[in-house]
Amino acid sequence: MAIVYTDSQNYTDIASAIRTKLGVATTYKPSEMASAILSISGGGGTINNQDKSVTPTTSAQSVTYDTGYTGLGTVTVNAIPSSYIIPTGTSTVDSNGTYDITSYASVSVAIPHADYIKKYNDIANFKAFADESATSVWYGAFAYTSNLSSVSFPNVTSIGNYAFAYCYKLRTIYFPKVKSIATYAFQYCSSMNYAINSANFPELTGTLNGYVFRGCQYLTGVDLPNVTSLGVQTFSACSRITTVNLPKVTSVGAGAFSYLTTCSQYSLPLLTYVASNTFTSNWALSSITLPKVATISAYAFRYCSALMSIYLTGSTVPTLNASAFLNMPLSVSVNNVYGSVFVPSSLYATYIAATNWVTYKNRIVSV
Repeated sequence: MAIVYTDSQNYTDIASAIRTKLGVATTYKPSEMASAILSISGGGGTINNQDKSVTPTTSAQSVTYDTGYTGLGTVTVNAIPSSYIIPTGTSTVDSNGTYDITSYASVSVAIPHADYIKKYNDIANFKAFADESATSVWYGAFAYTSNLSSVSFPNVTSIGNYAFAYCYKLRTIYFPKVKSIATYAFQYCSSMNYAINSANFPELTGTLNGYVFRGCQYLTGVDLPNVTSLGVQTFSACSRITTVNLPKVTSVGAGAFSYLTTCSQYSLPLLTYVASNTFTSNWALSSITLPKVATISAYAFRYCSALMSIYLTGSTVPTLNASAFLNMPLSVSVNNVYGSVFVPSSLYATYIAATNWVTYKNRIVSV
């Protein structure tokens, strides 16, 4: 037998390596080292790697081998599902039709109307337009059509923003099926010299949006039995309206009736919210009754210089803004006479002590 000489330091190094791999502090004899080395995971044993496939998700994931395997073999990453594709780019919708926009990060909607306006303005004698097939009138479709005096749309149900704005000669309109009118639709149509009522718009319901009839200075009245609210300045500067009847309206936007300088009669039996400047500069208004009002906002009756009587017949004291009655007879006398607020006798004591109402306690009358 051949004789092999070894250095004891070699055994010391081997023992130290075993302890490091196993994480123990055991002292080993040379005869014990072989079995210790075999006990090290993967060390000298059979390699058994696991192949795996994974599907991407929207969040990070760790891929590990299962129990019984010594490691990972081939890892296959499947294709990204369409539901995880992040849309990119921008598309523009610029005409009527159906569009698939799922792959875009954003979509700009730009339905053109300038061609329609130009088309009609280019015809100097264009005076009337009728269309029995149309069901809606687009944004600005007839705006600034200077000679247009008559329109008939028997099947239109909605009118878009600015649809007839600044048609200064427009007088005759026929919209028997319209249910909604968008903002500015008839703004400054200054030749409409009649009342806006159920004869013009028999199907009109819900909210009548802001600025719709602003500046239609020859309108004579408003009588819309199924409208429930008004937007901002809906009838502002309609200076020849003398009567307003809106039996279902519960709220109005700021300045809804501002500058109705000849209006002397309002019927608003369900109005609960009076917005800022609602009746500003209603110079002909001498008396108004508001049975359901709950809030009167800033400048609501400012410059109503003839308003001597306000009847608040509801069962609660409305919230009053401190500036609601500026520059009108409750705060400034007319020929040394002040206006009055008439309230139920049961609420008189509450009124004269309520916030901001206390300022007018000498103008409050119990009835």
